[in-house]
Amino acid sequence: MVQPGIPLVLLDAAQVLEVVVHIPAARLEEVQVRQKVRVSVDAYPGETFRGRVVRIADQALFTPSEVLSRKARVKRVFAVTIRLEEGLDRLHPGRPADVTFGL
Repeated sequence: MVQPGIPLVLLDAAQVLEVVVHIPAARLEEVQVRQKVRVSVDAYPGETFRGRVVRIADQALFTPSEVLSRKARVKRVFAVTIRLEEGLDRLHPGRPADVTFGL
């Protein structure tokens, strides 16, 4: 029996790296949760790292409070979160990255 206050599992948050990208509303149907992607970073030119889409935002960002014109609707984007599956020992949070979809 485990005593109160004794941890059962310790999770290492450093072992999870995520990239958030913003997808235009007009292209959102091309993205699905669990979709495979490739991530590239400036620090490792010519190299890519595997990842998967883990979350797609329910609401658009940059939405003005007034009624949107057709031109303004094109500018709305949805946050898409990618979880990296490799490179965790080499990549660092806060660095810019490029994500390639459609693999």
